Amino acid sequence: MLLTFFCLFPFLGIGQDRSTERANELKLDNNELSSLIQFCMDLPEMQKYYPLNKDGNKKQVNIMQGPLQLTEAMAQSNSERNVSLFNRGDAQPESYFIFRAIEKMGDSVKMNLNYFYNHKDGSFKLLRINMELKKGIKNWEIINITTEGDKI
Repeated sequence: MLLTFFCLFPFLGIGQDRSTERANELKLDNNELSSLIQFCMDLPEMQKYYPLNKDGNKKQVNIMQGPLQLTEAMAQSNSERNVSLFNRGDAQPESYFIFRAIEKMGDSVKMNLNYFYNHKDGSFKLLRINMELKKGIKNWEIINITTEGDKI
């Protein structure tokens, strides 16, 4: 019961100061934010969770607008995959990300995101990801990452 409450806690919007979580108020420009989103989508650990088209290619990546509101420009992908933003009231795709929080601290960034996948009969599987990244010479580098999987 307690686990269910904490899983739903972010959806209910309880205790969240949304004014500090808006993407346009981050100390990141659109290019930095776009590269962070791309980095998360390209994590090797994530690849096995992406649904495939009939031809074996990965389907488009979906991002639900959540506590962190993104614009199309921020969600642009540098890969071949399309990125689609949708709102909570829209029809839910087979899989999607929600970026809960991104906090910049000097040259490092802490991120909290969820990946919902395997949508069947109104239920999803959930992968929670918390990570700290540091800006390297060319790319972001993982300092620390924790993942938890669960069914909801």
